[in-house]
Amino acid sequence: MGTRIVLLLLLGCSVDRAGLSVGEDGAVVGRDAGRDTFDAGDGGPIDGDDAGVDGGSMPGEDGGVDAGSDAGSDAGSDAGSDAGSDAGSSCDGLAAPTREGLVIHYNAGVGVTTGPGTDGRPAVVTWLDQSVRSNHALARDVAYEAEGFGVGRPSVRTKGLDESHLELLNPRVDDFTIFVVMRTSYRRNAGNWFDSPCILGGDGAGDLPDAALVLSDAKLGFTRQESGHGIRSSGRIDDGMPHVITTSRDGGSGDVVIRLDGSTFADGSSTTGRIEAPTNWWIGAHQDHARGRIDASFAEVRVYERRLSDAERDVVENHLRCQWID
Repeated sequence: MGTRIVLLLLLGCSVDRAGLSVGEDGAVVGRDAGRDTFDAGDGGPIDGDDAGVDGGSMPGEDGGVDAGSDAGSDAGSDAGSDAGSDAGSSCDGLAAPTREGLVIHYNAGVGVTTGPGTDGRPAVVTWLDQSVRSNHALARDVAYEAEGFGVGRPSVRTKGLDESHLELLNPRVDDFTIFVVMRTSYRRNAGNWFDSPCILGGDGAGDLPDAALVLSDAKLGFTRQESGHGIRSSGRIDDGMPHVITTSRDGGSGDVVIRLDGSTFADGSSTTGRIEAPTNWWIGAHQDHARGRIDASFAEVRVYERRLSDAERDVVENHLRCQWID
């Protein structure tokens, strides 16, 4: 299969951006998340008429999804989404992750809409945001893997191609804590950060207040504006194993810490200030979609618009590891 990663659509109407569309035959996939609108039973697609997705988010002026739309908003703004894809599992005994400041939450076990694929797998159309922002990610040439992380653990798979990515609105964060559950065997070096495989974020044209979590030469890094590679780990993660990646930033000082599976993996400083550009963020691309490609499987993505306390961070990491890895 090449690469797998664990790191985090619109139905009943057509959504079109750069040739991407979902028609009446689109389906919502996902396991029981504690709400009957997305209960797919054994993980197979459910009929769109029963998906409970209200209308659809329309692309904004810059191609992003309108964060103010109610498309699918009742799919995940309630705390029940934290049950995730392992509702009723041994993870029930763990403390629930905080939702304070949660501005993006993608879970491959909840609210992925699909259409026909070209490689024998369903094609992801939209990854529904489970936070109150309803910042749904539109997919292009992305596959849905029903057992990407094992039985009962699905994933969303970018393919390492120039146009294989997911696109969402930039949440415009200053302080942040980002969690990504993913795995990959992909290794591609890049001389500049705007060529580096993009896990989340994205480079915009010019010296803009942009940023991204990247994976150049299979090394985790965070880059802000035109600052080369910025922070970059010495170790690689292209072992094909699932990992929980945590990245926290103090917007006032620019200090960034990247953790891997509960331990510090890299740290350093970036330029300060709010990440305001470009208008959109991506998983698997930069603003120039021919750059930033990555072949990886993603299980969950969480973005908080604040730095979580150590205790809060540990709760989220433990929850993600229990849900997707252990």
